[in-house]
Amino acid sequence: MRTVESLCLEQTFVDRYQGLIGKGVTRKDLWTKGLAYGVSFAMQHWVFALLLWFGAWCVKNMGFDFR
Repeated sequence: MRTVESLCLEQTFVDRYQGLIGKGVTRKDLWTKGLAYGVSFAMQHWVFALLLWFGAWCVKNMGFDFR
C-alpha cells in the first residue's frame, strides 16, 4: 500500500478496478438475485417437509418400521 501511495497510483488502480467490475450492480439485479435465492431456499425447505410427511405416511399406512 505504501508503494502505491508513494508512486501516486491510487487513481490508476481505481480506474482498473472500475473497468473490471463494469457498470456495477443495479437495484433490479439485486431484487432478481434476492428473489431467486429466497425461492430456492423456500423450495428446499418445502422438499424437506414433504419428505418428512411422506416418511410418516409410509410408517402409518404401509406398515413400515424402523427395523
